Amino acid sequence: MNLDKTIHYIGFYTKEGNPNHYIEYPSCNGKMSYIISCLTRMELNVHILSLGESYNKSSKPVSERKGVLTIHYVGTIASSIWLLGKPLSRIYLLIQVLFYLLFTVKRHDTVIMYHSLATLTIAKLAKKLRPHLDIIYEIEEIYAAAYRRSQSQIDKERRAVLFTNKYIVVNDMLCNEIQKCIPNALAVVCYGTYKTYKGLNYREVTANDKINLVYAGVIGDSESDVYLAIGAMNYLPKNFCLKIVGYGSESSLSLLQERLEGASNIIFDGLKKGPEYDQYLSACDIGMCPRKLSNELSTYTFPSKVLVYLAHGLTPVCSRIDCISKSSIANHIVFIEELSPKGVAKAVMCAKDQLAQSNEVTVLEKLDQDFQAQLYKLLQ
Repeated sequence: MNLDKTIHYIGFYTKEGNPNHYIEYPSCNGKMSYIISCLTRMELNVHILSLGESYNKSSKPVSERKGVLTIHYVGTIASSIWLLGKPLSRIYLLIQVLFYLLFTVKRHDTVIMYHSLATLTIAKLAKKLRPHLDIIYEIEEIYAAAYRRSQSQIDKERRAVLFTNKYIVVNDMLCNEIQKCIPNALAVVCYGTYKTYKGLNYREVTANDKINLVYAGVIGDSESDVYLAIGAMNYLPKNFCLKIVGYGSESSLSLLQERLEGASNIIFDGLKKGPEYDQYLSACDIGMCPRKLSNELSTYTFPSKVLVYLAHGLTPVCSRIDCISKSSIANHIVFIEELSPKGVAKAVMCAKDQLAQSNEVTVLEKLDQDFQAQLYKLLQ
């Protein structure tokens, strides 16, 4: 590989800092951080174009050097201060992305671009204006499917992302679909972050031990997945405790607090980050992922929390959806056969019987090695 080549990674990334007070997206930070680590292990010259918008602060573009990375933070127009703030904020963002793709990226450089409905049109326009622009398009989900839009809207977004010939995608089914639509396309699968944590203790759980379940992720409305995990506690022995960590809107968190009033075996511990989050998870036994997602829509996503659970030595309990059951980690998951509180509890009891039978972290080490090799080929 030509080490003079620069890799430009474009997305809503604030893991290394947030000088312009962007609205943050934790899931985007996690996946981009992992791919950045893969790029730096290859000793490549990496520039990050960090995208974002701010509710209440206007700012100029800022560039910072963070170790081996150069990070360019786009400027912002405060979207909430005046009537035209929101549309002008978006227009300003898109102009900066377009100019970066047209004038900053050199002919032999490579761009990795995180899929966003906000910037998709700009990516396609830049590719049209510079046909030889080497864009690897990273698709973590099809948003129309994630938000349960109509099938026509899902199909429209699926067609819209087919504008280049290199992809990083979130599951095997999406990879197959892209290669079917674009026969010469190169697509590699990355389910999420394959980071592992050394020094975790794996214990054999006896009948009377306290079993710590954890639900980590977004806290949504009354139909959120977290309430399936909460409901399952009614069917589990008293030595089971459910710990909830995550983030959500003010109304969603208030609803959760109301539902947990009087519950002695369910705890909400707010949002955890970094080493505190790692330590929190490593003290648990079973990771909960009871996704309320139709099997058809699972083609366009992958619940990254399953990998986080595995990385911390937990046994994941997950809905039986194709994006997981047809993945390389299926043999390391306990599946929920009936998506109800009672069905979730039954799967938890199965997971309890499997605790500490093997160190599942090794599967992530293999996935990391494979992805690193595939990404190397994609960048050539």
